[in-house]
Amino acid sequence: MKKIILIITIALMLTACSASYDANSTGLGAIASAPKEMSMGRDEYGETQNFAADTAGGGWLTEIQYSESPQSQPAPDISVTDPFRKLIRTANLSVETQEFEDSIANLEALCAVFQGYIESSSIDGRSITVRGKSYRMAQYTFRIPSKFYNEFLNSIGSIGNVINKAQESRDVTDSYYDIESRLKILEMRRDRLYGLLEKETNSKSIIEFENSLSDTLYEIERMTGTLRSYDSLVDYSTVHIYMSEVEEYTEVTPYAPAPRTVGERVSSSFGDSLENLGEFFVNIFVFIVGNILYIIIWLAVLAGVFYGTMKFLRKRKNPAVEIKKDNEGEK
Repeated sequence: MKKIILIITIALMLTACSASYDANSTGLGAIASAPKEMSMGRDEYGETQNFAADTAGGGWLTEIQYSESPQSQPAPDISVTDPFRKLIRTANLSVETQEFEDSIANLEALCAVFQGYIESSSIDGRSITVRGKSYRMAQYTFRIPSKFYNEFLNSIGSIGNVINKAQESRDVTDSYYDIESRLKILEMRRDRLYGLLEKETNSKSIIEFENSLSDTLYEIERMTGTLRSYDSLVDYSTVHIYMSEVEEYTEVTPYAPAPRTVGERVSSSFGDSLENLGEFFVNIFVFIVGNILYIIIWLAVLAGVFYGTMKFLRKRKNPAVEIKKDNEGEK
């Protein structure tokens, strides 16, 4: 009898292991065969993740890979390491582009890839190919899921030349949980008032309970709205992007420490002076070449005015000589 029980137990264990193996193999097969439409950032093991987007109109397709070198890896995100923290993050970026239309299309596609949305946008100016060269400007406000915040910012450099980037994080953890605790107390008070109101028969007490209940419901609604606003700002970070159309990119130089010794300061100042002087002469040359026709016309006008003025002054200085010359000319 004991042998039969042992055989049955072993058979059940083998059946369970087989079922577990089949389930695991089926899950791996499903993941391997699933179409990878979008993959972003890094997984929990630090492996490189890629993403691709194909817009319906422009057919833009790009792939961005993040380097595995420690220097290029973004700083650890406190909201990921501590999910209980409530951080409201905002970024402001200034971007230059030489291909305005393509950059705008790629920027909007990048927002869609990272599952964000456009909160507001505006485009001003005309193309640089139009006479007058009125450079165009675009302003965008994106709301990006906070889990993709760093990846989105790092990807902007693939669209244009980032000349300025400023970030701000506001920690509202204490305020959030304080409001949440007060909201729970108000909800308990609301439930008690509902119970007392159902049992009360005195009209005066009923009015008092109703007034108190009305004030409690107002506070609950106000606090609930505040928490929803916090949740929206925490879950979706705000990114302001100012994109400008240029003919040449601004050179972004890395940070260098200020010179310390007198010799370093003199050398740095002399180098800056030479650079500014060279830029001054280049600007003058460009101005002269670009306005040569106007300069010729103005020189001709000034030469005529100068010649007429000198002739008038000579007549006033020697009027007798000029009259004699005029008489001789008449004869």
